[in-house]
Amino acid sequence: MTNDCNTGNMLVVPRADPQINIRIPAALKAKLDEASAASSRTLTGEVVRRLEDSFKADDDAMQRMEARLVALEKAVFKRGK
Repeated sequence: MTNDCNTGNMLVVPRADPQINIRIPAALKAKLDEASAASSRTLTGEVVRRLEDSFKADDDAMQRMEARLVALEKAVFKRGK
């Protein structure tokens, strides 16, 4: 929000980020509310952080699996010689 110098009214500045509306169980909403308060984040900030963390965890798991596969392939190739 910004202050309109001419009228003193608060103006809403549109954000470029898209919005989504979802339904979640009340118990999950309560957990998110508690977590956002504990971390001093907005509810949106808490949800975004948790979603980003989940994608990072997926990426990290994929990298670990790929590294294990490469190691396994090297071990199998070495045995075959």
